[in-house]
Amino acid sequence: MLVKKQKILFAGDSITYTTGLSYVILSLIKQFYKTGEYEIGYATISGADTTKETFCKDKTGLLKDIGESITFFNAQLLDANKAVQFDKAIDYFSPNIVISMIDPWIQDSIAYSAYRKNFYWINYVTIETPKYPEYCLFPTPVNKTPRKSLKEIMGSADLLIPCTKMGKSCLEGLGLNPIDSIPLGIDLEDEVKQNILKKDAFGSSVSEDDFIFFTVSTNSERKMLAKIIESFYKFKLKINDTKNKYKLYMHVDITRQQGGTDLQGVVSEYKLNNSVFFPTGLNSNKGIPKQELYRRIKACDCAIGLSGGEGYGYLYLESWLHKKPVIYIDYGGHVEFCKDAGLPVKVNDFTYAMNADIHFALADTDDCAKQMAKIVSDKSLARKLGENGWYYIQRLSWDIVGKNFIDIIKEKYREKEKEEDLLTSFKFKRIV
Repeated sequence: MLVKKQKILFAGDSITYTTGLSYVILSLIKQFYKTGEYEIGYATISGADTTKETFCKDKTGLLKDIGESITFFNAQLLDANKAVQFDKAIDYFSPNIVISMIDPWIQDSIAYSAYRKNFYWINYVTIETPKYPEYCLFPTPVNKTPRKSLKEIMGSADLLIPCTKMGKSCLEGLGLNPIDSIPLGIDLEDEVKQNILKKDAFGSSVSEDDFIFFTVSTNSERKMLAKIIESFYKFKLKINDTKNKYKLYMHVDITRQQGGTDLQGVVSEYKLNNSVFFPTGLNSNKGIPKQELYRRIKACDCAIGLSGGEGYGYLYLESWLHKKPVIYIDYGGHVEFCKDAGLPVKVNDFTYAMNADIHFALADTDDCAKQMAKIVSDKSLARKLGENGWYYIQRLSWDIVGKNFIDIIKEKYREKEKEEDLLTSFKFKRIV
C-alpha cells in the first residue's frame, strides 16, 4: 500500500544563486528529499526568480534530481505583482507544512496569508543581535503598515526555531515561545584535504611565506567590512611590515551595491593597494564554485569577522573546516561556539541598524590589530585554535543536523495533529 507523501513548501531566498540563507534551506531540502517521505515545493520570497531551468542548469546527481522534482513558485515579497503569488502557491500546492528560512521583516506573505490556518508554519530563524525590537519600519505590498510588529509576525508561526542560544533568548525577550536552538550544519565532505599553494590560489602576487588574513562576506552595512581594513592597517603599523609579508584577501563582490561602503576607496585611503586584494572573476549575483572558494580558504592563514551582528556565521564554520583559526567580534550568535577556536575582539561602541532599533556593534580596531599580531606571532596557538574548530564542526554534519531537525518536526507536527483530532472529537451539547 502506497503511503501518501506529506507536502512541504520551503520559503526563502532564491536558490538559483548562493546566499547563506539559501544554502541552509537547500541543505534542508536535500535532507527531506532523501527520506522519500515528502513532496517538496519552493517559494522564492526574496532575490532572483528560481525556476526548474535556472536551478537545474549545470547541476548533476542529487541536486539535478531534486530540481526536477520540485514545484517552484516566485513570490518575491517586495514585488507587488509577485507577492500575491504566495497565496496562489498555497492554493495550488496545498502544503501540509511550510518551512521558512528568511529574515523576520520579510515574512509578511507567510504570516498574513489568506490560507494561514491551512498549513503548519515552521519558522527557522537567524537572529543577529542579542535584542530585537518589537517593531521595525519595513512596509511591504502585503503589509503596508509603515511600522510593523516583528513579534506579531514571528509569533504567528506554529513552531519557532532559533539557530543559536542567543537567538532563543532574544525571542523569549519579545515574549515569544521558541523551542531550543538547532544549529546550522555544514557539508563536511567538501573539505579540501590536499595542501593548496598560495600562488595556485591567488597567482604570482603572493609568496608562499606570506601570511594571508581573509574574510568571506557580502558588502552590506551590517558586515562592517571597512573595520577589517582599518584593523589590518593598524596591524601593519604595529608590526612594522616593511617587506609587505602580510596580506588581506576579501572574498566579496565589490561591484554590488548592498548598503556597504566603497571598499576599494577605503583600501586606497590607507594606502594598502599592494596588500589587500579582492577576487577576480566574481560575477555579480553568481559567485564562484564552492570548491574554488574552499581552495582559497585552504591557502589562507586566518579568518577575520567583525560584523555588527551575526545570526550564525558561516565564515567561521568554513574556516574551521580547513583548520584555520578565526578572529571574531565578541558580539552575535557566533560567540557561543567561537570561544575555543578563535580570538575575540572587543566592542567599543554601537550604531543603529537601518529601519529598526537594532544595535549593531562597532569593533575596537586597535584590539583587533592586537589579536592579529598575537595570531602571527604564535604558530602553535593558531594551529590549536584551527584544530579545535575542526573538531567542533564534526558534530555539525548536515546528515546529523538534518536528521535532528526532521525528527523534531515530525514530533511537533504529530502533536499538532493529535490536538486537532482531540478538538474535532468533542461532542458538544446544545444549551437552551
